[in-house]
Amino acid sequence: MPKIHIDFSQLYMLINPCYYQLLWSVCRYLVLYGGAGSGKSVFVAQKLVYRIVNEPGHRILCVRKVARTIRESTFALICSVISQWGLTKLFKINKSDMTITYRPNGNQFIFAGLDDVEKLKSIFDITGIWIEEASEINFDDFSQLDLRLRGFTLNYKQIILSFNPIIESHWLKGHFFDNTVANCLTLRTTYLDNQFIDAEYRQVLESLRETNPNYFRVYGLGEWGLFEGAFFSIWDRRIHTCKPFAIPKEWVRIRSMDWGSYRPYCVGWYAIDYDGRAWKYRELYGYGGKPNVGTKETAKQVAQSIKSIENKAGERISYGVADPACWIKTGSSGPSIAEDFANEGIYFNKADNERLNGWEQFKNRLVGDDGKPWLTVFDTCTHTVRTIPMLTHSKHKPEDVDTDLEDHAADETRYFCMSRPWTPEKPHKAKKHNPYKDDTSAVDPWAM
Repeated sequence: MPKIHIDFSQLYMLINPCYYQLLWSVCRYLVLYGGAGSGKSVFVAQKLVYRIVNEPGHRILCVRKVARTIRESTFALICSVISQWGLTKLFKINKSDMTITYRPNGNQFIFAGLDDVEKLKSIFDITGIWIEEASEINFDDFSQLDLRLRGFTLNYKQIILSFNPIIESHWLKGHFFDNTVANCLTLRTTYLDNQFIDAEYRQVLESLRETNPNYFRVYGLGEWGLFEGAFFSIWDRRIHTCKPFAIPKEWVRIRSMDWGSYRPYCVGWYAIDYDGRAWKYRELYGYGGKPNVGTKETAKQVAQSIKSIENKAGERISYGVADPACWIKTGSSGPSIAEDFANEGIYFNKADNERLNGWEQFKNRLVGDDGKPWLTVFDTCTHTVRTIPMLTHSKHKPEDVDTDLEDHAADETRYFCMSRPWTPEKPHKAKKHNPYKDDTSAVDPWAM
């Protein structure tokens, strides 16, 4: 086939200005998130078609969690861009197996669902990946896709993720936003960034401001939302977290721990201010690189980490509490986890593990009694902030947390709360004066 020249000099007129910078980005991870109607999915389709036409040697994989959702989403979007750009005759579009081939150079789009295991196994030599509705997949899915993008390629390799930020506790936020990921570019956009949006759809989105504030927060403003089935529905990151500040030496300091090895352990440090408010100012979390996977450290190793942290900070810890299971003897005679910690000079008392009262104490502190919470978490306690909002009610015991979830930071915080029970003070009622009852403090009008 003779060499074909396509004029892209007017491409900027077809793309929303907010995405210009991303068209040329060579970062391995391109994370596009935000509200509905922002045009992010359309832009991804535009960028991928542009690359397929201009760069040789491409096999780009477009995925969603469920295969049956692809035909009307990513496949349809890419076909639409090809048609709008007048390139239909240059592409072979196979609607039955959903492959799109650019005839001049043989570049291909391949479409697959993560539930279609057999098809995924047959896909090789991938040069790029688009994960549409990335909030539908889990971290293991992403890790497997990331591993498939490897080896020598003529052009840069890139994974593009596009999604609405529906749940603040999602792994996407913890991985790409609460941590620093090398070679990654993120961009939040809303319907206000889309110069091609129609007035009717704009009105639909703006009506959510009154009818469903949480939906408007996610789909209108493109901000991280709250999971409606959350156990801690009162949790609000804007209220219950703060930037770190210097803690006065006079404040009481307390250490709490939920033990884990195969699952994460969590150690939390709390300071109590002059009014009795609690501030969680540090955490040590056994994060094994994936949600709810531990580091398999020994008790001795964790104890040494705690000791190093506290010695470096020059702290005096008033007391520590830990999961009562730490006192269970291992083998026939021990030692217990608690003894291993004590041997390293880190001492704990048995925490009160009464779960329902513990959750009530936790919630009481989040609510507060004067417009401010009585438990605030430094935003540097990333795993506490990540996991608390994701906890849901147990299906078998609705007043309790679903223990299959990543509840370690929550349990550790619960132990702290039970070690220092707090109840909102009830306002004192003014005493009513009874004129028929002797009142020695009153003035006798007859004596005047």
